[in-house]
Amino acid sequence: MYSLGVCYYWMLFGRPPYNAKNINELKTMIAKENFEFPKAINSISDMSKNLVRKMLKANPKDRMSW
Repeated sequence: MYSLGVCYYWMLFGRPPYNAKNINELKTMIAKENFEFPKAINSISDMSKNLVRKMLKANPKDRMSW
């Protein structure tokens, strides 16, 4: 589900949810769920943003399932 969330984010915004300089920074960003939605794009619905948030939960127990 997490991978689908990353793909969905990328499809919506044209870039990955995390922009890290190295693998350690990426791990930290994922653990803190440190991603943002681009402010310049207003055409994405709140429903889609909420779906992405649920798919990108770091803890699998908190993440949505099928």
